[in-house]
Amino acid sequence: MNPIVETFHLDWKLMLAQLFNFGIVVVVLWYFALKPLSKKIQERTKVIEKGLADAKESAEKLLQAQKEQQVIIQEARQKSQQILAEMEKDVAQERGQLLEQAQKEVQKLLEDNQKQLTAEKQKMLVQVKGEIVDLVVLATSKVLEKTVNDKLDAEIIKKSLSEAEIDLKV
Repeated sequence: MNPIVETFHLDWKLMLAQLFNFGIVVVVLWYFALKPLSKKIQERTKVIEKGLADAKESAEKLLQAQKEQQVIIQEARQKSQQILAEMEKDVAQERGQLLEQAQKEVQKLLEDNQKQLTAEKQKMLVQVKGEIVDLVVLATSKVLEKTVNDKLDAEIIKKSLSEAEIDLKV
């Protein structure tokens, strides 16, 4: 071993010192560099895993929210169809009521017109009777040329009127 030591100029004290220095460097690097670096790597790994878990949870929540949205949309469609059906029913009912009211008004107008026509007919009959009476009086006075007496005139007028009423009614 001596030839190796002399060839490479190895000194065991120097080797021991270098080994000691290497151990101190390893301990210092381990304690001040690798241990904090390892700790940072673990923290970073936890943050990444937490981020992935949160992303997965968010994706699940999004999927659930989309399903709830679909359910809400479906319920809204059903409610809108129900409201439309109720509105159509109400419109049909109101249309029926308006039609019925219009028919009643038309019937009332027809009845009023019928009453008005009847009243006008009666009024015209009264006018015609008055004119007939005047004509009868005129005709009677021309036929007789002279008035015999008031009593006879009254009887003739009454008789003529009763005959005229019979003719008018027929």
